[in-house]
Amino acid sequence: MKALILAAGLGTRLKPYTDITPKCLFPIGGRPNLDRIIQSLIAVGCDGIIVNTHHLHEAVSDFLNRQNYPVPVQARFEPSILGTGGAVRNVADFLDDRPFFIINSDVICDVNLAGMYRFHASHPHPATLCLVDSPRFNTVGIDPRDFILGFSRMQNDEACPPVQFLTLSGIHVANPEVIRHIEENRFSSILDAYGKMMGEGHKIIAYRPDPVYWQDIGTPDSYQQAVYDQMGPEAFQKAFPDSLSLEIQRQQIKGDGSDRTWYRLKTVDHSLIMANHGIRGKAFPSEADAFISIGNHLREKNLPVPEIISHDAFSGLVFVEDLGDTDVEQMVHRAKDTVTVEELYQTLIKKMPDLCLKGREGFNTAWTWQTPFYDVPMILEKECRYFVEAFLQDYLHMKVDFMDLEKELTCVAQTACQSELMGFMHRDFQSRNIMMKNGRPHFIDFQGGRIGPAQYDLASLLIDPYVALPADLVKNLGQYAFHEFKKVVPLNTEAFFSCLEACLLTRNLQILGAYSFLTLKKKKLYFEPYIPISLASLKRTLSEAQTLELPNLLSLVKNIHL
Repeated sequence: MKALILAAGLGTRLKPYTDITPKCLFPIGGRPNLDRIIQSLIAVGCDGIIVNTHHLHEAVSDFLNRQNYPVPVQARFEPSILGTGGAVRNVADFLDDRPFFIINSDVICDVNLAGMYRFHASHPHPATLCLVDSPRFNTVGIDPRDFILGFSRMQNDEACPPVQFLTLSGIHVANPEVIRHIEENRFSSILDAYGKMMGEGHKIIAYRPDPVYWQDIGTPDSYQQAVYDQMGPEAFQKAFPDSLSLEIQRQQIKGDGSDRTWYRLKTVDHSLIMANHGIRGKAFPSEADAFISIGNHLREKNLPVPEIISHDAFSGLVFVEDLGDTDVEQMVHRAKDTVTVEELYQTLIKKMPDLCLKGREGFNTAWTWQTPFYDVPMILEKECRYFVEAFLQDYLHMKVDFMDLEKELTCVAQTACQSELMGFMHRDFQSRNIMMKNGRPHFIDFQGGRIGPAQYDLASLLIDPYVALPADLVKNLGQYAFHEFKKVVPLNTEAFFSCLEACLLTRNLQILGAYSFLTLKKKKLYFEPYIPISLASLKRTLSEAQTLELPNLLSLVKNIHL
């Protein structure tokens, strides 16, 4: 047998993602769907496959040329899209006198193709269409003998009403005679050809397999659903080979300030976490790519991060170890006294030298999806300007120009980058990103990691508005951290604390910019109560500054009252 795979479509419903990647090359569990279809056809004895192309046709041809399939697989470019019928007519020279498959490249269906082909060979009708039950798309009417009456509810004959409506799966087996009912060099649907044949008295029959999995991947949601359906069970099998059940329940859990969504996946005896980072757009690496690469790197260094069980970076779905629901923020709020909190934070700080120094070993800056380094240009743009524009201008409606503060902010940025502890920097090392499992801390949300000063992560931990540590405790923990780092790296006391002071400021500026943006632009109002806490922290840091002279910033901030 031979087969035509329909892959010329524009993928309009999947824009903007299909502006870069043709729909047929969207991966399912790491494999392009086109490859999955080709391999399934080869497995049932297909000896020749042709793929019609149009949109991003070079990408499809390049993919096919890189493969080493055991049967001929070629592309046929259509300068103008010919439709499903026109595509069949356009490859008539490739087909022979045997029945052939026609398969849409934007569906996933685990129908037994060999069984369908045998079914077609067992009857005299010109075409067999695989139909499935998908209530949203059930428009194909069939009679009691499974003959097709019409392809839309409007087409079906009221005098002979269908006994059932089903969904066209996008998988057909057709005899060569179908080609004669398609006009040459014109756009047409294969359903028009079937309609003509039915009008001439031919029968088009449905193939109704036992319940099978079928999913259209023509929209972002349906594409990600298909990836989840494939990878969810696989992730559980990989993580828990002895699992008693693969019936998975999915429950959305509280997220963060990003646009990602998080889910807890549960079977009767196990659970995993799934992070949905969104489909990869133009940027590479994407947030998901960074999460996967950095997470695997830290794990290989035996640092306390969750194990990444399975992933599909293009779809943005990542399946990770479930660390439970208890984070450091909850531990602090449950603590009976400051001593307990201090002991907890000392435990966290003891982990920081390894995170910084071991995390730096072999770290590839190509993994980063924001910036590879925490440097002066990044600080000025993503933290200082963020503070001025999102907090001062947008949130407070103050008429403040970034240029008025640029000289002082540049001094802060330069000092923040003068560290003897340049290593792996988490960049969001705060209480909600540290989970406690079996009494041990585990670090999550590391996808923003890069090379930078350890003092920045320390600052993130100490002035975290979610826990609002007392000022004296912040100072004590700063001293404790200095001595912990000094055990492994020779440090200059003045240089360490000068950098820490600058990082306390830059982190505080970033927090105020982020919370203002999230409140106003993203409508995540649950961040707004932390703005006054962060402002108070900034005022305290500025008023107690020992090495930085920032009179303009200090004067401006002192006069802000919320």
